[in-house]
Amino acid sequence: MNQLLIQYSYLQVLDLMTTLAFLLHGIQEGNPLVRFAMKFTASPIGGLVLIKCLALALGIGLPGNAAYPAVDGRRNVLAREAGRRIVQMVKDDITISQILTRKAFENAIRTLAAIGGSTNAVIHLIAIAGRLGVDLKIEDFDRLGSEMPCLVNLQPSGQYLMEDFCYAGGLPVVMKEILGHLHGDALTVSGHTVAENVSQAQNYNPEVIKTVAQPFKDKAGI
Repeated sequence: MNQLLIQYSYLQVLDLMTTLAFLLHGIQEGNPLVRFAMKFTASPIGGLVLIKCLALALGIGLPGNAAYPAVDGRRNVLAREAGRRIVQMVKDDITISQILTRKAFENAIRTLAAIGGSTNAVIHLIAIAGRLGVDLKIEDFDRLGSEMPCLVNLQPSGQYLMEDFCYAGGLPVVMKEILGHLHGDALTVSGHTVAENVSQAQNYNPEVIKTVAQPFKDKAGI
């Protein structure tokens, strides 16, 4: 437990450095802190948006849920569909433990890296996995995420906003692009596999969502 707290504290320091570097960026570009933090820790996606992205990557969110703006009418459609799916999953005897498997968490880690997600996700995913009895360690993030490219060109380390990410195609586009690194056969709450969920995803703005061949950053840094 003490080791985990130390590791978590280290992650929090990195996030603090990210914020500080962002405030200094453009004012003191030669500052070593800025160069380090912007290279290794700047997170385009964090907070509640990150949680929605992780939910979709884990398979417990319906396709489209990750990026729609709060005022987007499609959220109402998704809410109704979520209610229908919950009822159907009860009838089909599909439980959360059938969705949140080891494969699901590995998908989430690799997706986290590809979107440049916040380091807060590390502690969240480890905690969720622990409640389900899935053996997930901080070393898994290095093993699975350290070599993944970052594909999403969002602020503060990039150019665009979350709304741009949504209209570019959102998380399904990212997951389709990195599908070769994911467990495509993992079951999701939609009743379909990860591969089936993202099969029709289209990238409407390659400047916002890059490809594995030409990523926004060669290494995500998670």
